[in-house]
Amino acid sequence: MMKEDKITIIMLAVLTIALVFVGVSSKFNSLIVDAIAVLFLLIATAVGAAVVTERRLHKKNGK
Repeated sequence: MMKEDKITIIMLAVLTIALVFVGVSSKFNSLIVDAIAVLFLLIATAVGAAVVTERRLHKKNGK
């Protein structure tokens, strides 16, 4: 259970950083900041999908 909690906290942190970058990019209108924000959002989405898939597999296997 501790591993899932750590992954959830990391996922929320990455998502928060991505949202901050999106807010900053709207102020600076910079392509680099936009690219960083998109990368963080993609990472957050990938981590979230991995967590959901892992939880479904554990539930399906009865662990």
